[in-house]
Amino acid sequence: MKYDTNYAVFDFETTPIETGVQKFLIGAIYYDNAFFIAENIDTMLDYILQCPKEYCFAHNISYDYRFLINPLRDRKIIQDILITNSDILRVKLSNKNITFTELRDSFALFRQPLSKLSENNKEYSKKELPFKEICQIILENNPKFDFGNKEAIELVEEGLKYQKSREIYIDYLKYDCLSLFEVIQNYQEFLEKDKLRLTVASNSMREFREYNQYKIDINTDRFYNDIDGLFRKTYFGGRTEVFRNYGKNLFYYDFNSLYPSVMENNYFPVGEIYEASINEDISDYPFYIANIDIDLSYSYITNMPYRHNKKLFFGYGVLKNVWFNSIEINHFLSQNANIKFNKIYVWVDKAKIFNKFINKYYTIREKAKKDKNESATKFSKDIMNSLSGKFAQNTDFNSIAYINDEDLAKVVEEYKSKGKLVTPLIDDTYIITEAKDVDKTTTYISSFITSYARLKLWNKIQDILKLNGKVYYCDTDSIITDLDFRSECSTQLGDLKIETDKDNNEIIEKAVFVLPKLYALKYQDGDELIKVKGFYTKNNTFNDIERLFNTPLHEQYTTISKIRRIAKKELNSLECYDVSKDIKYSNAILKRKYANNDSEPINFEVLDI
Repeated sequence: MKYDTNYAVFDFETTPIETGVQKFLIGAIYYDNAFFIAENIDTMLDYILQCPKEYCFAHNISYDYRFLINPLRDRKIIQDILITNSDILRVKLSNKNITFTELRDSFALFRQPLSKLSENNKEYSKKELPFKEICQIILENNPKFDFGNKEAIELVEEGLKYQKSREIYIDYLKYDCLSLFEVIQNYQEFLEKDKLRLTVASNSMREFREYNQYKIDINTDRFYNDIDGLFRKTYFGGRTEVFRNYGKNLFYYDFNSLYPSVMENNYFPVGEIYEASINEDISDYPFYIANIDIDLSYSYITNMPYRHNKKLFFGYGVLKNVWFNSIEINHFLSQNANIKFNKIYVWVDKAKIFNKFINKYYTIREKAKKDKNESATKFSKDIMNSLSGKFAQNTDFNSIAYINDEDLAKVVEEYKSKGKLVTPLIDDTYIITEAKDVDKTTTYISSFITSYARLKLWNKIQDILKLNGKVYYCDTDSIITDLDFRSECSTQLGDLKIETDKDNNEIIEKAVFVLPKLYALKYQDGDELIKVKGFYTKNNTFNDIERLFNTPLHEQYTTISKIRRIAKKELNSLECYDVSKDIKYSNAILKRKYANNDSEPINFEVLDI
């Protein structure tokens, strides 16, 4: 089946980020089997503004768009930039009564390098730029060119001077565009859809709702209080925790698609929700949320989530006036907790709402893995994993807009008519806030999914402890332990699988766990796996991480300016800057505490947190 291709793709070649202020070198846009090559940014912008397609994709548009911001402002083009975290999702361009093509980031659909995603393209897979050939052409035309003392920027600029090497750059650029275009077509064919939503999560939600036959949207106007806010109080994330700092001869296990597995295997509440009496026997109801006072006794590893300073702890002790769902509360009761109910909301009905959806995409994924189809494997995995958080998506959306004075009054009025708030930031830059009224909510589904997942992780931890094994570390869907479960591993949804190094070695000779998301593993063949969240780890070794208990870890690198800092005029849009980071160890930021100088951290009592 032929799918609609009402989109274009574009790409730039630029000087490297190490060069201070970057330069645009050459660009291309592709649609309707035609290429348009731009020698400068103004010509590139002409091609984009003349593009007749509804959307124009770039892979990681946050990089490319920096070259367009100021030229668009010079032409008095209104730019409405939707950002998530520090990444651009889309840019709407307009001028008076003209709406131009909408720029979108294909990275939001598939967060993986194009080189991997295009391996299974029928015609165009991403190529490497043939630098040796370019250098030879440069040498033929300029024998005195000193490669030893030239920066990468000078090499590229020199290569673009000569027709033969210039054609190599253009072919490379064209191939990149064709590669991305084909990957997007593959994604359409995979989803069997003409129109693609903005993100993988929104595409996943659309797919799920086509399968779902149950009522899951709760009408919030039935309640005098903020029912969505109550659901959010019961919604906690994954568990990441260090249990022991050092270990030898360990195994690293991961659940096969933990979240999809608990979605597929379990019931979820459906239909309407009602307030119940605190004196009522709630065992007749399949699901509920409740405000409780709880007193949970000490055990080595508990499963009672507690939020403090944006960190998630799992402790014991007394909590008052807290909200949990019935998965958590039933678990607390099984651990002999004393619980007093203060308020209860119940569901009457339940269903396995994810069964068909997960079965379809897990089957597709397993077939794709056997066929070594990298893109279909990635697509199916992302569709399954992206859905769980989408049910609890925030309802407030902020974008940054560049609006020239001539159009300001009119544009502000248009935004207001759509229920959006326009707040000045600096000069011609404004924050656009879209606060949607929450008349319906599905946040509770995300809450139940994560509760099921944390409980499954906790149950496996308890299995290890009952067998006199030791748990060293866990992270959402993985456990590192000294017990050999390899005979239990399988590729089945929700089962454990063994994680290996790049040479498929399974046994970790030694490991050091400093903090959550900060550890080092050394396998028996000497391969090292270094994990330091927020750091580039290429230059760090096992010994560096081990020394972190006494010696800070330092890192310095050059990066591009981010859109939020550009909008605030803290940085020039094309300016690169040096980042210097230090990580210092402190057991004050551990999620467990040491008692009597014991080498094994123990649980926090919530009063200690």
